[in-house]
Amino acid sequence: MKVLPKLQRLFSDRRAATAIEYCILAGMIALVIVGAVSQLGQSANTSFNTLNTQGWGA
Repeated sequence: MKVLPKLQRLFSDRRAATAIEYCILAGMIALVIVGAVSQLGQSANTSFNTLNTQGWGA
């Protein structure tokens, strides 16, 4: 099995490049979503802890 011709065909195929670009874009969007949700969770946790220490908790 010759690997070099298959690699050359893969790198010359524009569909593969487009698929890779979409995967990179999806990964970047996922990272932004994870970061936003993490930040939102930390903010909510801080708010609830503040309310609890001020005597609003059970």
